[in-house]
Amino acid sequence: MDNPFSIEYAVAPHQLIDREEEVRQVKQALTQAGKLFMIGPRRFGKTSILIAAEEALPKRRARVIHLNVQSFTSIEQLVRGLIAATAKFAPNAQQAARMVKDIFTSLQPGVTYNPEKSTFQVTLGVKSRPEEQPAPLLVEALNQIEEYAQAAKYTIGVILDEFQEILKLGGPEIENQLRSAVQLHRHVGYVFAGSETSLLQDMINNPARPFYRLGLPLFIKSIPRPDFASAIVQGFAGLGCVVPDAALTTLFELTEDVPYYVQLLAKTAWDRAEQQSWRELTPSLVAEVFQSLVQLFDPIYANQWVGQTTNQRKVLSAIAQGHTQKLTSQQFLRAFDLSSGTIHKALQSLESVHLLRREVAGTEIQYRLEDPLFKGWVLRFVQDQRD
Repeated sequence: MDNPFSIEYAVAPHQLIDREEEVRQVKQALTQAGKLFMIGPRRFGKTSILIAAEEALPKRRARVIHLNVQSFTSIEQLVRGLIAATAKFAPNAQQAARMVKDIFTSLQPGVTYNPEKSTFQVTLGVKSRPEEQPAPLLVEALNQIEEYAQAAKYTIGVILDEFQEILKLGGPEIENQLRSAVQLHRHVGYVFAGSETSLLQDMINNPARPFYRLGLPLFIKSIPRPDFASAIVQGFAGLGCVVPDAALTTLFELTEDVPYYVQLLAKTAWDRAEQQSWRELTPSLVAEVFQSLVQLFDPIYANQWVGQTTNQRKVLSAIAQGHTQKLTSQQFLRAFDLSSGTIHKALQSLESVHLLRREVAGTEIQYRLEDPLFKGWVLRFVQDQRD
């Protein structure tokens, strides 16, 4: 039988666990011209939720443009991607070329169709001047999509995944320019999704920033353990392998409830159970499989470790060992031989390269390693150094 746990691609809509409310909110924003900010750490399943929402829309109402901003290297390239996605609304390639020229008149687009890849290639007859900010091209494109939706009398949904990358492409001014356009749109719904949780929260919660209170937030959290546990037990049942509660607890604790890593550990354990005809997945077997994954990625984690400064390694080691809060307290600084300045610099640097993520726990800020397997590697490295 096939392994029921997947990590290689976005989870299929029918395989989503306890994400009905998130899917509902995305659908509502896309079809009712809302503005929704989907915020969640990496590997928490945002893309799967977005795809599920798209596929759940009635086909005759499914006018959705879904772009990952991270895959573009300039605003102009992003605009071309926006136009190419709009071209797919047309029933055939010939009508697509005519349609996008009618919609994006001021951008003077040229469109060619690649039948082998079923993709559109777009060129722009109008480009931003070197001395200008490139953002007006994007604003103009979104404004023309709004005009088209209004004339067609239906709502178009625009999903911009990894939205925080827009700042790298367009600079700080792009926030003001996008806000000025998006806030007036009544026929285009927007979902701004991203994994830079601190940055996105600041964008929508900081009164000094243009996107302040522009739309509603949707925070993507871990899947509740009872729901995930049921899916895991059911997945192993097909092998005749029992998964007791203690093993489930070990699995969730080692992966820190991050959906991707829960799936990865379950998938790897399932393969091992099938190969070795396990009849019970014990906590010790879960821990053994987890350590095998840590070993598998050893060259990558070793390279990440040696690339950090001494102070950054101290911080990673401390957090891996459970010191996740009050990292600027005098007690912590003394224990790890750090100063206030060095801890701030180390935390900022580790966040910027996505080794750490910052979370709010009640009234406290806490830090976690982004990758639970890397945490396992650090703990093993620290123990080896002691031995």
